[in-house]
Amino acid sequence: MATNDQNPPSLAKTNQQTSEIFQQANEFLTLLQNKNETLNKIRYRLTNLTYDAVDTCTLLEELDITKHDLEDTQQLCDQLQTTIDNLHTSSKTFEEKLQEHIKTNQTLEKNLEKQKKTNSDLQQENTRLLALNAKQLQDLRHIEQLRQSIITFEKKLD
Repeated sequence: MATNDQNPPSLAKTNQQTSEIFQQANEFLTLLQNKNETLNKIRYRLTNLTYDAVDTCTLLEELDITKHDLEDTQQLCDQLQTTIDNLHTSSKTFEEKLQEHIKTNQTLEKNLEKQKKTNSDLQQENTRLLALNAKQLQDLRHIEQLRQSIITFEKKLD
């Protein structure tokens, strides 16, 4: 029975040691679970960080493309503005030349009207002079007839 009496303290000690081992194992398991949870959180954050990095790279590439597109568009806008400025200048020059032509045409029209009036006056004067010439010619013929009559009369008197 001495062995039996020794067993209970040894069993109690073994139970206590087993209990301590279980407790340590549970603590270790809890610690491992916490570490695993921490690792999962780190893995999750790293995954998100990777996604964020990829998204950031994609966004940077898109931003670069957009920047180049904007620069191209700005260059086209600058060229368009230059073209508009040139058209404005050309239009202004054309307008000035058009005004000069309008003034020239108005002057020519006034001169034409004056010329028409002068031509009309000259035509009237020409008509008057033609009538006067015709009358003078008629008078001259009449005078010639009178002179011939006088000559004939004088010859008859002689």
